[in-house]
Amino acid sequence: MKKEQSILIFGYGSLMNDQSRLRSAPQSTVIDRNTVLPGYQRIFNVAYGQYVYANIQPKDSCAVAGTVMEVSEEGYKQLQERECHYDSVDVSGLLENSYGGPVYAFVGKDNTIGNETIKQSYIDLCLSGVTEPEREQWLNESDISFDISINA
Repeated sequence: MKKEQSILIFGYGSLMNDQSRLRSAPQSTVIDRNTVLPGYQRIFNVAYGQYVYANIQPKDSCAVAGTVMEVSEEGYKQLQERECHYDSVDVSGLLENSYGGPVYAFVGKDNTIGNETIKQSYIDLCLSGVTEPEREQWLNESDISFDISINA
């Protein structure tokens, strides 16, 4: 019987939130909550339905803080279904830390925003995966073209 291979994922938005991640990949495990992807910026520009979601894009002067998680092949397939508006891109050579193999990030396929809005509940979901002292920095480092605030 072939042992199922695990896959490493860099999460920078809602996948940083344990409850959100576990809904799609229940067997996933966080292996590093404090990793950084230099040369990228978190931006909210993936439109899906009437809402906008987090993405990352290259930007030399920036860095994206995130979480590295281990998922099974089945969990990876489930995440790909969930993140259907994203491509899975190998960022392992770009991360500040090495994890002994490929690490994939979900990067938005189409970044065209029309009249969509961002849900405060989505921002809150993302922020709940960030330690409280780092939440303001997380927001400040994100390119958000919408008027939002941190809910108390």
